[in-house]
Amino acid sequence: MSALAQSPPPQAEPAAREAAGAPFYAWATDLLQSFRALLDIAAGLTRLPSAGTDAETGTPLLNLYLVVCALDQILCDYLHGGFFDFTRVGLGGRARRPLSIASRAQNTARQLQVRTMLRSLLANRRFPAGLLRARLKLPQSFRGVELYPEDCALLGRRAHAIVGAEPVAVVGLRTSGLYMAPLAAAAMQLEGRAAVSLMSIRPGGALLSAERRRLQAIARAGGWVFVVDDPTWRGSAFAKASAALAALGFAQDRIVLAACEIANQPVFRLQRRDPTFSPAAAGAVWQGFPAATKAVLATHEWAAYRFLAAPAVKRFLNRAPVLDRLGALSAEVVRVLPFSDVGDPPSELIPNHARSRSPRQRRFHIRQVFEVQLQTRSGPRRELIAARGAGLGFFGYHSYLAAQAVAGWVPTVLGIDSGFVFQRWHAGEPVASLDGQDLEEVASYVADRAMSLELAPSARVSESRLVLTGSRQVARLLSRTMGRAGGLAQFRAANRLSAATAGRRRVLVDARMGPAEWLRSGSGRLVKLDSDEHGTDITDLCVWDPVYDLAAATVGFRLSPASAKQLVEAYARASGESLTEMRARLAVQQLQCAGAALSSVSEHTFSPRWRHQREQYAIDLVAAEELLARAVNEFLAAVFLQDVRSRKTGDVWALDLDDTLEGDRMGAPTMSAAGARAVRALLAHDAVVLLTSGRSLPEVRERCALYGLPGGIAEYGAVAWDSEQSREISLLEPHAQAELQRLRESILCETDILVDPRYEHTLRLFRHTPDGRRGMPAAEIEAVIERRGITGLEVIEGFRKTVVWVRGTEKAAALPALLQSLGIDRRDRRLHAVGDEYTDFGLMAAADHAHAPANATAAVRDRSQELRIKMVTAERGAGVLRIVKSQLRHPRRCRVCGSPALTHADSALLEVLALQDRRRAGRLAYALVPATLAAFEMLGT
Repeated sequence: MSALAQSPPPQAEPAAREAAGAPFYAWATDLLQSFRALLDIAAGLTRLPSAGTDAETGTPLLNLYLVVCALDQILCDYLHGGFFDFTRVGLGGRARRPLSIASRAQNTARQLQVRTMLRSLLANRRFPAGLLRARLKLPQSFRGVELYPEDCALLGRRAHAIVGAEPVAVVGLRTSGLYMAPLAAAAMQLEGRAAVSLMSIRPGGALLSAERRRLQAIARAGGWVFVVDDPTWRGSAFAKASAALAALGFAQDRIVLAACEIANQPVFRLQRRDPTFSPAAAGAVWQGFPAATKAVLATHEWAAYRFLAAPAVKRFLNRAPVLDRLGALSAEVVRVLPFSDVGDPPSELIPNHARSRSPRQRRFHIRQVFEVQLQTRSGPRRELIAARGAGLGFFGYHSYLAAQAVAGWVPTVLGIDSGFVFQRWHAGEPVASLDGQDLEEVASYVADRAMSLELAPSARVSESRLVLTGSRQVARLLSRTMGRAGGLAQFRAANRLSAATAGRRRVLVDARMGPAEWLRSGSGRLVKLDSDEHGTDITDLCVWDPVYDLAAATVGFRLSPASAKQLVEAYARASGESLTEMRARLAVQQLQCAGAALSSVSEHTFSPRWRHQREQYAIDLVAAEELLARAVNEFLAAVFLQDVRSRKTGDVWALDLDDTLEGDRMGAPTMSAAGARAVRALLAHDAVVLLTSGRSLPEVRERCALYGLPGGIAEYGAVAWDSEQSREISLLEPHAQAELQRLRESILCETDILVDPRYEHTLRLFRHTPDGRRGMPAAEIEAVIERRGITGLEVIEGFRKTVVWVRGTEKAAALPALLQSLGIDRRDRRLHAVGDEYTDFGLMAAADHAHAPANATAAVRDRSQELRIKMVTAERGAGVLRIVKSQLRHPRRCRVCGSPALTHADSALLEVLALQDRRRAGRLAYALVPATLAAFEMLGT
């Protein structure tokens, strides 16, 4: 088998050969069609003969069904949009009753508006302009997982056996359930039911009056409701729907839930933050829904596996076009090599492939590898053929077109059949990291894909509460820094970002660029395994900018700043794009990818008892946090600090990082726009800017390089960094360092505590919780210290972390050593110290001028008189900027440190990043003007 797996595949064929096979379906390259376009497509499908297009695209009847469902989904979401719940703004007490009254009044007005709209539509047959522009939301069923009409019909028959002859409403949960429910309802009718009430709802969304009355009538008659949705790994959608149906009068035992088991995932596994979650029953099926009745489609019953059975695959391989591509006379399936139930490839073929760390992975397409015996003119030959689920009808044909367009980068595409794309299996070695040549190849792949899969320009659609697009995900991430106003501001911010950072080209991006997507061939060249596009798929990213693929590769491979820069520069050369034009767009896409990576790591489960699992989790978490922080900090540094360099002839400024120059409300420590302006002003006026922080040495070292600073103090003064000489200055004695390492080993071996791997001169300890990092009581660590007889260490208890440092560690003690290493004589210049907590007291006492932002701790405020600390009324970065301006005393429009030239995209991203620097009233004003109702609408998601 090893010799077979290493044989190189024949040359791939050009994309144009197959694209001409079904010219009518060329529109399937862009799946997110508008309502107006889908009306024309539906009309064309009614006139399309069935012969000639079925093999690749699916029958016209099947595609017509999918298009009609898409039209229904757009119309339903349009009619149900605009229902607001004003009570969700976070206000309580006396304000809650007026807000509740306002919600009821607004919803009543909206119901009347919908009724009027429907009457006008039926009378005039004219669709509203907003509806015609709206685009479909892709379903999981028939696109994201391998469900078939036969599966929906089987679920319907099983539901019919449960409900019998009593009244029943079949309710599809939009989006996927809307495609499944008509098929299930039709199967129930064929079983002998005279009538079935059919409708769709969006979980947590509003119902129209007519829908509410219809469901209430069935509930009063003692009827049933059959709730249909796609395979789920948690039950949040079903929980919301069940609660709404119970409120309409349905008893819990009269609610039937459709359950599609997938791989090894238990169905309806609630999230850990759910109060009913029980770790002991984490693998239980139907946890949290004990009273509901279930109609189950077991994994082995899926129709997809029949299409992947050896006889079906043999029929496909023996078609004349496929045999022609294989260079064979006939084909016989010898054996099947399935992927694992968490989506890993057969270990026999890729022994060293990185296996999934999580025992339960989210949905993935079915994949299998077939060993095939080919009869050729020169004798028998064996090959490996891979099949990958792509979607039903035109959903699958879309994936096929994408694979054909990048034929030179992917294994040879043999064809598509019954929703599965068949390709030659490409042997090779896993790609764990990228060297310089690899980076050039990845950049070339992204550039080639951008040229081959460029789409026609399209009118931008405003952000909607129904679709959590990439821009909205970034806006939600950034809004964490804005306090309560963030929930309101994110919708306006998302529209601003999506409009300004869309990119000059609209491309079907790959969006999956991590190590699992690549192999290294025998010649050393990279091969892309999954050529499908995931920028506009069921994840609803709505991303068409090719720089997203650069961001995805940066995050997936955890590239260093130098490697990421090389990748971007290589793409710029291959595509002709300007680095300046890409700057803000790349930052937005990196935020999206890194934010998703951080969320994914946070959701991973691991056993606290196993040291290696805890250590790996800490490594993954730290890597995701660093990538998220780097996306913001690199952008701000590129905009504000790239064109300034200090001559270091002015005062010395010791700037604290933690919660002063940077904040971590986003989930990672990032600088704000005001903080970047403050550093720019200091550098432009030749100040010596030094960072002082409790953060690790690698973090301080990276920021010094990024911001162009001569050095900094890390880990509360235990170590310093001289950037000019690339020199580490340790302030710890060897015995103290050894005691720290003893404690680290004891904690990792004896407890369930996580240790941040970046810290070597102190320890930063935390536990994993659903709400993020949390510290532990100091007594817990002190008990380990006492048990092991460790001396000379001090434990500081915190909310997000618990810190252990060598007794006597002090930032002020590290400053003289750093200045001496830099060759700076302190006597010739003033020292400014800016900090926010008691660990900065030593520097503040030694400084000529001590400053603190408004968010400084109570301890700083209490000693502000004693230490002559000047407090300002602005927080964090905005406070630092105010301090710097007051000390430099330069005019408002300073010619030395004035703002640099910005692109339109730069301005848009800076506008959103700068919201955290505003006062509460300013953030609220941004949120409410001019998008008040849109913001409230988004709160309902």
